[in-house]
Amino acid sequence: MEVQEAELPIENFYDFSPQFGNCRYEGGVDFRSGKKPEAYVKKMLDLFSRPGDLVMDPFSGSGSTAAVAHKTGRGYIGIEQGEQARTHCLARLITVIAGDKTGVSADAGWTGGGGFRFCTLVPAARH
Repeated sequence: MEVQEAELPIENFYDFSPQFGNCRYEGGVDFRSGKKPEAYVKKMLDLFSRPGDLVMDPFSGSGSTAAVAHKTGRGYIGIEQGEQARTHCLARLITVIAGDKTGVSADAGWTGGGGFRFCTLVPAARH
């Protein structure tokens, strides 16, 4: 991996505080007290990956990472359990495919398209 010089100033968590306060309905799903703004996720993906890379989020929550990865040309694997996987993650990705205009859509030039696979696990057998 190539080490690059950082552009100064380096943005940090606090630089995104206005977005944290206003991201409740990004992607068309409400996820109180835990949703990350797409601008913050995009900054992390831009720092640590490139378009075409595969991104994994084992605790997908509302699907912010998958949404931003999709909008910015990265592959992604998101893992979430329970109904939240359908009510938040699946619903959000359907909105992204349809051309979601919230979050980083304008910055990323996102107008919609693409696809994804939504998989479920078979319940474990009881012994």
